[in-house]
Amino acid sequence: MGSPLAAIVATCLLSPAGAAQQGETHIGRYVGTLEGLARPVAVEFTEGADGSHHLWIAEEGSAGTPPRLRWASVSVDGSAQLSPDFSAGEGTLRRPSGVAAGLDGQLFVVDSELHQVLRLDGANPKDNRQGTWTVLAEKGAGPGQVLFPADVEWRGAEDGPGQLIVADTGNRRVQVLDLASGEWRVLTPENLARPTAAHFIGGPDGSTQIAIADGSRHRIGIAGLDGSLVRWFSDWGSFPSLVSTPSALAVADGLIFVADTENHRVQAFDPALPLPLKYRFGVHAIRPGEGEGRLHYPVDVAISTDAALLALPEPLYSRVQFFSRAPGAEPVEDPTRVGLGAPGAHLGPDASASGSYLVTFSPESHRVQVHDLRGEGPVRVAEIFGYGRRLGMLQGPAGLWLTDAGRTLLVTDTGARRLSRAHLKVRPDEPIAQDPEVAEYHDALLLGELAGEGLDWGDWAQSLRPAERAAWLAPMPGSVCAQGEQILVADRANNAGILLDGELRPTGILRAGQGARPIASIGGVHPSPSGGWLVVDRGMDGPKRFGRVLHFLADGSFAGEFGNEVLLAPDAIVCRGSSVFVSDPLRSRIETFDLTEGAATHVGGFGTPGLGRTEFHDPRGLAVLEDGRLIVIDHGSHRGQIFDTEGNFLTGFGGRLYTKPLKKPR
Repeated sequence: MGSPLAAIVATCLLSPAGAAQQGETHIGRYVGTLEGLARPVAVEFTEGADGSHHLWIAEEGSAGTPPRLRWASVSVDGSAQLSPDFSAGEGTLRRPSGVAAGLDGQLFVVDSELHQVLRLDGANPKDNRQGTWTVLAEKGAGPGQVLFPADVEWRGAEDGPGQLIVADTGNRRVQVLDLASGEWRVLTPENLARPTAAHFIGGPDGSTQIAIADGSRHRIGIAGLDGSLVRWFSDWGSFPSLVSTPSALAVADGLIFVADTENHRVQAFDPALPLPLKYRFGVHAIRPGEGEGRLHYPVDVAISTDAALLALPEPLYSRVQFFSRAPGAEPVEDPTRVGLGAPGAHLGPDASASGSYLVTFSPESHRVQVHDLRGEGPVRVAEIFGYGRRLGMLQGPAGLWLTDAGRTLLVTDTGARRLSRAHLKVRPDEPIAQDPEVAEYHDALLLGELAGEGLDWGDWAQSLRPAERAAWLAPMPGSVCAQGEQILVADRANNAGILLDGELRPTGILRAGQGARPIASIGGVHPSPSGGWLVVDRGMDGPKRFGRVLHFLADGSFAGEFGNEVLLAPDAIVCRGSSVFVSDPLRSRIETFDLTEGAATHVGGFGTPGLGRTEFHDPRGLAVLEDGRLIVIDHGSHRGQIFDTEGNFLTGFGGRLYTKPLKKPR
């Protein structure tokens, strides 16, 4: 980077004086888009020796592209030139989630699937040098260990290599690494639930503070370098100044710019003000693929060192949009979107069906939608749960399971680390009708408390060595399913399945057997046709992506795996008789296997990228109805598609703009 000390001041610390020098201008005018990326998830600007703008892009990867770092040259007018030959991290990265630039060309990357903080030295796009990787932190809950790290930022120093700040999401804390000494400092500001981003900022007295985005409680915090809380501001919602899953922070002009992901916008806050919102820009892309400043789940935000450009990556649309300076103190509202209000309810990522009822998530509202299936298509008859911390409310909806002919609903929540069970007063013998009081919230289990050496889960614990017990992390629930009185919850923190009885008491765990590869990234879970369990692994094996399904017998013993020659990054799984369906979002496909007497055979699949019939964009949740029909939650297109027992398209449901392309074959 050129002028590293100036970059420290411009990028890492809030500078009200710098804002005054800019005059009456603001950052927020759309100027261009870089298309054709492979699900970009994090970005970082650096400065060339000639003052040019360079952008580092972390890609999650796609069907034909592994996770990696790319590099582009960006002009102030928004035009961008991606280096066609350079990439770094292929075979090293699995699911990058944050990138930061340090001194002398160093880059720092956090990987949420490897649970690592990494440093890249010597990468040079000019001569295609990929550089050398060094691991700075690995998985765990101790100081200098991380769990699902989501963000990393660098701060320079006059007499050393500076410091890193890491949003240690899974451990519900922030950590600061002194790069000179290698010492880690753990910060746990009061009431921090799920830090998704952290950034060094300047305090009012010239001191250094940190800003933290809390993705579960939907707010922004300011804390000292000792972790002492100064204040929280904002809350959950869609109105101006409120946020929904804030996922990234950047600073310029004395303001904190927040990627307000589920509101599909950026908001600029002045933390020194009692009411800190200064302005906002970006609106929801309501039509498929719409851009030019219309946003769709922006997950990161980066600002150039001269505060002339802002970049927003949107992985679902595989692009980065650029915004520059414009006259005036704040952007002019888009007249075509004024009065539209909050974004429409989306579907997914999970779904479940039982009897004549279907349940889906509406992720922005943190609600569960209950649909009656007795009509031509699903008819929504109730919305239950909602955002909050009390029983019957959700902070981070993750998994759904409907059973007992629609009478019992299980819901997992990553934000509260909780499994909730509700009783639904369904009435299949009465006409279809709305019922706002369909749910009775019965009980819940705080899975996050099941950790450490004091584990007491029954006989299974005897199989764990003391070191394994001590290393067992606080579970983070994902997918959930049940058969009979047994419940299986996917534990994303430990990449295992937790078995519970009908009283929600832990009775065992599911892990790969001796000699088998450990689960790298647990996904969907489902009862097997023979009475055992099926567990999806979304992991990778070195440079080659692999996905697979692990088969466990009814007693919990490992019986084998299948699908690793077919699946790329599988997500959900569902069974119909001996047929097993698995969604593969990166390939926009649903794969089908026949599982008879424990032997699995790949028998086909369907789906291609697109908006037409049997075309998908990030297909996730799956559900099978009593009559054999298959429901696919086409999460990226905010709709569901329904197929008959032969795999033929029948109908769709969800957002009107997204179901319209389904009305006639392409």
